[in-house]
Amino acid sequence: MAQRIFENVMAIAEAQGLKRCTLESKAGLGNGTIAAWKNGASPNIEKLQKVAETLGVKIEDLLK
Repeated sequence: MAQRIFENVMAIAEAQGLKRCTLESKAGLGNGTIAAWKNGASPNIEKLQKVAETLGVKIEDLLK
């Protein structure tokens, strides 16, 4: 599931011209937080909310 979230986040970010490190910074997340999702670390709801807000999408869009 975390891998799919990572893929969805990155697809949306790339469509908006954002790199992972830029997204992490804008969302107030630590460096490597989103990359950890690729490796199976499960994101908590607060981090997902920050990413969704930064990208201008709903959390549900990240979970598809």
